[in-house]
Amino acid sequence: MVFGIFIAMKRFLKRYWPLLGIILLLIVALFYLFSSYKEILEKPALMNVFSEEGFKLEDVHYSQDNPDKGIKWTLDAREAKISKDRQFISFRQFRLKLETKDRPSIEIEGENGEFNKSSGELNLRDNVKGRTENGYRFMTDHVLYQQKEGFLKTESPVSIIGPSFSLKGRGLYLDIKREYLSLQADVHAVIENEAMVL
Repeated sequence: MVFGIFIAMKRFLKRYWPLLGIILLLIVALFYLFSSYKEILEKPALMNVFSEEGFKLEDVHYSQDNPDKGIKWTLDAREAKISKDRQFISFRQFRLKLETKDRPSIEIEGENGEFNKSSGELNLRDNVKGRTENGYRFMTDHVLYQQKEGFLKTESPVSIIGPSFSLKGRGLYLDIKREYLSLQADVHAVIENEAMVL
């Protein structure tokens, strides 16, 4: 009797094994499909970031080289959001390094910033601090780096500290390639412990 059941099962499997294989594959595929669907439902916030704002990255390293102007810049940020069209990047807790071939490099750090790829402008905001390779430092609330022209500019109050002097004023223009610096208004300078107002 047991032998008869065994032979009947063997004939059944021999005849219907392709159909059983297809059914088994469908069960496995449905299992993975439902588990993926459940994961998507559990993470709606991630879907919203991708669909509405583009996407978000952490610990970002981005570099841009402008051989025509001879300036290379590198941006490191803790967090960045990139628009859907990839033309606009906003970032937090950043460090920007500007390098030229034969001039001292400049490092700038701050809390927030945005990069517009089409205009080539980097807007750096909130507790912005910069330092040059040859010992100068500056502090301000906002500075604009214009990549195409190769300059830093701000209308905000700014402090500059050098090896033998310090300057305070409103508005800054710095041509990185020519090493040309100007303050626009309300300039107060301290040179070797002597104060003078310009």
